[in-house]
Amino acid sequence: MGLRRLRVIEELIRLVAPPAVPKNVPSVGEWELYEVALGCAFPSDYKHIINTYGDGWFANWIQICHPSEIAQAAVSQADRFASSMENWGNPYSIFPKANGILICGGDDGNSLFFWHTQGLPDRWTLINIDNGFAEGPDVLLNYSWLELLVGWFAGEITNSKEGSEWYPEDVKPTQERFFRQS
Repeated sequence: MGLRRLRVIEELIRLVAPPAVPKNVPSVGEWELYEVALGCAFPSDYKHIINTYGDGWFANWIQICHPSEIAQAAVSQADRFASSMENWGNPYSIFPKANGILICGGDDGNSLFFWHTQGLPDRWTLINIDNGFAEGPDVLLNYSWLELLVGWFAGEITNSKEGSEWYPEDVKPTQERFFRQS
């Protein structure tokens, strides 16, 4: 892990204290099984967040999917998920297709977070898709989970512009720096 990434991880822990005993953290063997099912490695920052925080919600708004859910969605639900996305007018291909999207989180407003799986997993960035394209556009966040959370809680990453909101105005991440276990 690079020095820059280590500093960003330390910054997230400084901004949002992790639970003393995180729930539902995969063992090394479970991580390996999930990655075999997925067909590739998970991004290392994602693994660190799950290992540090476990299952739960950041600021009662963002929930990162557990690796078992992601592996299951990628393997057993890919076809069903792809047909649902096509009905919504999704412009992206579905993982494991090249440069596909892979569900990796959600929020309390029923929007979904996807990795845009371009390149190696440590280079995947996030896309927020608002309520299945029903209420608004997709928002290319172009951050990893770790970069998004640190920037969001530090107040450096906000809604980009009118009509491209990925969280509501009443959520105040700079004031609501907490993690709630599921």
